[in-house]
Amino acid sequence: MMTFAACKGRKQTANRNIDQAFKNAFFENETTYNHVSLKGKLNVSSKDFSQSASINVRMIKDSVLWMSLGMLGFEGARVLITKDSFKMIDRINSRYIARSSSYIRSLIGFDVQLIEIQNLMMGNAVFDSSKYEIKSNDSLSWLQGNKDEIVNQLTVSEEFHTIQSVLISMVRSQKAVIDYKDYADLGGLIMPKTVDAAFISGIEKSTGEISYTSADTSKISGFPFNVPDSFKKN
Repeated sequence: MMTFAACKGRKQTANRNIDQAFKNAFFENETTYNHVSLKGKLNVSSKDFSQSASINVRMIKDSVLWMSLGMLGFEGARVLITKDSFKMIDRINSRYIARSSSYIRSLIGFDVQLIEIQNLMMGNAVFDSSKYEIKSNDSLSWLQGNKDEIVNQLTVSEEFHTIQSVLISMVRSQKAVIDYKDYADLGGLIMPKTVDAAFISGIEKSTGEISYTSADTSKISGFPFNVPDSFKKN
């Protein structure tokens, strides 16, 4: 069963009695956008690695996800994800990656689509509303969605915000737990300012935290991604 974490600011109370009307209202109140630019801080760690960076994100919903990671005042990496491709420029090691979107599975352990990654970053349900049903036990109600080999469990607040999203693989020893905290108005979007993620594969665990500082829904004019000629393909 899933647990949930409270926000650092005003406490988010889990709705323990979800009914169909609440489910409908939850999906109607999800964060919506066509274009969004986000800025913030990123911290990632695993058994053998730890790194902090500033993060600049540009997204067109279900079309493009672009990220620039800044380290010590310069850009360390740039990522471009589309529906069918994954590309990354690693400026620290003078290399680049160009793969199909299936490469994402090797990074996070789940075969997810672009829109599903964007949903996880924004605190929305991972799948379409039609994939979810209401589940409950003696103490808690939650929403559970199934798609292919992935189960997504959502703990939802009385304010229609996702408190925690859990991804579980039905075919591998793989799990991801994402906690959403500090909901606020950022550039007109009601969204979590903090996204804490833990990815568990067997006995191995890696974590990541994004702290958003700003959001802008103005139309995005471009997603620059130019690989220097001297960089080697990985």
